[in-house]
Amino acid sequence: MKSSMFRFLFYVPTIIALASCVSVNIADNERQRSESVQFSDPSDNFTKVNHDQLDGLWRNLKNGNSISYLSDCHSPSDPPLKQIHDNIIRDIENRNVLSANIVSFNRRRALRSTVEGSIDGVSSKMDILVFKKNNCIYILNYVALPATYSADHMVFESFLKGFSVP
Repeated sequence: MKSSMFRFLFYVPTIIALASCVSVNIADNERQRSESVQFSDPSDNFTKVNHDQLDGLWRNLKNGNSISYLSDCHSPSDPPLKQIHDNIIRDIENRNVLSANIVSFNRRRALRSTVEGSIDGVSSKMDILVFKKNNCIYILNYVALPATYSADHMVFESFLKGFSVP
């Protein structure tokens, strides 16, 4: 179980990062990250982890839950939120979109969803928020094993409250 969990922790953020880069039709090395993002690191048991394809990634080392965000300010296209979202989740096996709603986030329209599925055979549950502002695309997500999803979901909610793009 431990090795499956660690594969899960590596693959989910990577798939989300790669899918988001594909959704805006550029390679990661061409992606221009936002320099105006303001946030506070997630609290409690989360530790910052370096990941080349994500702007920020934090993991709870006790249960494996992760919080991450990615920005892209170099997209030659302006894909709709739903297209970005669908590209993020397309590689999740047996996916079930539990909810998908247009919400207001950072004074912009955003698509927020809860998705269950499996990656590399490991069950997962995700809270994904996608929005665009100032010619940038932002993807914020919380990923957990279904059994530990509720344990840190409030930490993700706090992260969202402190995340802003002027």
